[in-house]
Amino acid sequence: MGSDEKIDVNYVGVGGEAAEVLEGLTKFYGVFVLMDEGVWEGLEEKIREGCRFVGDHDGPVYVFDIDLARLADVEGKVNEKIVWRENVWNEDEGLRAIRKKFDEVFFLRWNVIVEAWEASEFERCKEMATKFKEDYNDSVASVWEQRCEAEIIIQRERMIESREEDAQSKKEETWFGDFLQ
Repeated sequence: MGSDEKIDVNYVGVGGEAAEVLEGLTKFYGVFVLMDEGVWEGLEEKIREGCRFVGDHDGPVYVFDIDLARLADVEGKVNEKIVWRENVWNEDEGLRAIRKKFDEVFFLRWNVIVEAWEASEFERCKEMATKFKEDYNDSVASVWEQRCEAEIIIQRERMIESREEDAQSKKEETWFGDFLQ
């Protein structure tokens, strides 16, 4: 999906439509591997822990972060077949290389950003997303930074509307009270 070498094929059905949406979202978030909640839930727990929630697009969407530039740095691992075993993510040099920056601190920091978003703390969320983007050169954080900025603007507009309504209400109360006196 998303490759310039992709063969054009007509897909029919919900699965094809979901794949098309996810493929489009890879460009939106600037990542290589996205999955919906159904796929994510079917993964082994260790791999599921290595994914991060990136948004809600008719259901939760997760990214499995990989740094393909890192894989090229590992000699002899680019074309070597990976033998699946229980600890493949910890033992395979190529896989460790493409996942090197995605450590426990990476995921802890990301989870704090998501928590700030869920708590509607958009200023805090934006600050953390900006720092995260700078520290990790992360395109997903760029999207979240923009979302937070949009939510901050919406909050400010709502606050202005609320103040205007309060002022109008007080004006009407004053006029009515003056009229009765």
